[in-house]
Amino acid sequence: MRIAVFSDCYLPAINGVVTSIHQQLEVLDLLGHQVDLFCPRYDRSEGVERNLYRLWARPFIFHKREQFSLPWPPRVLRRMWSQPYDIVHIQTPFSVGLIGMATAWARGLPRVFHHHTLWEEYVDYLPLPKRVTAAGSVALCRGVANGCHGVVAPSREVKERFRRQGVRRSIDVIPTGIRAQAFQGGRALPELGQEEDVCLYVGRLAHEKSLGGLIEVFQKIHAQHSSARLWLVGDGPARDDLEKQVASLGLSEVCRFFGFVKRECLRDYVASARLFLFTSLTETQGLVLLEAQAGGLPVVAYRASGVNEAVEHGVSGFLVEAGEESEMAAWALQLLRDSSLRERISTNAQAWSEKFSVERMGEALVCAYEKALKLAQNRAK
Repeated sequence: MRIAVFSDCYLPAINGVVTSIHQQLEVLDLLGHQVDLFCPRYDRSEGVERNLYRLWARPFIFHKREQFSLPWPPRVLRRMWSQPYDIVHIQTPFSVGLIGMATAWARGLPRVFHHHTLWEEYVDYLPLPKRVTAAGSVALCRGVANGCHGVVAPSREVKERFRRQGVRRSIDVIPTGIRAQAFQGGRALPELGQEEDVCLYVGRLAHEKSLGGLIEVFQKIHAQHSSARLWLVGDGPARDDLEKQVASLGLSEVCRFFGFVKRECLRDYVASARLFLFTSLTETQGLVLLEAQAGGLPVVAYRASGVNEAVEHGVSGFLVEAGEESEMAAWALQLLRDSSLRERISTNAQAWSEKFSVERMGEALVCAYEKALKLAQNRAK
């Protein structure tokens, strides 16, 4: 199968959508399919990459970390319009996604939309009331989805939410796959002190991740377990505010901000930690939770869309209602103090994560493509 993939973000950007797309490309290639990816150019120095076609782009005026892309240069447009693609996979609903939609519609190609993110929860940076921007985001995603022959969601909860928002197309639930081995076999970092118990967070440092609440949870943990440490791996617009919060709570000596780290190094951070803390309420799947569990880390998190399907409560970790900081801290303390409980949950977490392999994701994606192809063919008759 020849597949054209359109996304408004890709490497060197680092986020959950990029990780998912990268995994998809790898597994589709292993399954023998030919995939072209159309995405933004982040830097003029970027060279030609195999089956990767960069569109001219500029930083989005209201969010410099994101790109607004243009249908240019001609070399990329020729590839886009000349190849005999069997299907078009729209990963995001913005500039590149809309270019892909227009190309697929004009060429009469079947198309699938991947609803990775609850975009309406990520519009705070726009200079308009959130009620307006959220409604516009929902309308855009609904329009793109209903203009396709199939839709993919990463969890059942996202599927149901998208359905309530007016999506009429068939929606397949396909969790993003992980390579469990990539998070196993790490070595504890030299930053880890003797007798220290690290609580780990990996992800963007953004306000929508509710990280202020995570730090308050850790304050409760540290007050009763002085050897507890909090490591935050990742970066983002909330970092300055979080560092100020840590300082104001007198936790600067026991909290560390590591910034972005190479993906291949994450296993060492996992190997250094005792458990994984997570307070985000805006996840579509919680991919980072599966990765942490693959490395044997018990998870303590708030119940939320996506998170509920990434963690098996009482088996691979513990889930509490949002805002229940004392209960979250209590579960974390129990895991830190009870080594037999922690080892049992760790073993369960690794077994649980194996259900989310990239191979399963690839096979499910191909099935979704075949369904969309069949629907398009039936409509053409």
